[in-house]
Amino acid sequence: MGVGRPVAAVAAARASVRDARAAADLARRAGPGGAPVRWFEDLDLVAWALTTADPAGVQAKAAALLAPLADDGVLLESLSAYLAHNLNAVRAARALSIHPNSLRYRLARIEERLGCSLQDPGTIGLLHAAVGVLRGGPAA
Repeated sequence: MGVGRPVAAVAAARASVRDARAAADLARRAGPGGAPVRWFEDLDLVAWALTTADPAGVQAKAAALLAPLADDGVLLESLSAYLAHNLNAVRAARALSIHPNSLRYRLARIEERLGCSLQDPGTIGLLHAAVGVLRGGPAA
């Protein structure tokens, strides 16, 4: 179940309903162990934007961004772990059961394939959103 923003006028109800649907979508993706009721305030900006946008369009944009990695599951898994561990290569490598230098090598290959720096906050934000979308939700 989702709860939208409170509104003072009936004219604003449509936006509140849209927000409630986005919050409900977040609750559904959380699964049986997650909170059964989510509030609009629970959605961060990216989650809200992704859940209110055209799902097919969002999926297509995420796939296009990660297309250079699509043929290499190891690189995609490495990127996902790196993002999931807050850009900490040592913890991500441990989660992948590889040496940190091996992960750093993979990250360099990812940068080369994507043509961008994994040190750029904007790039990290886009990749985090794209990986989350491909993994089944706005946030990985």
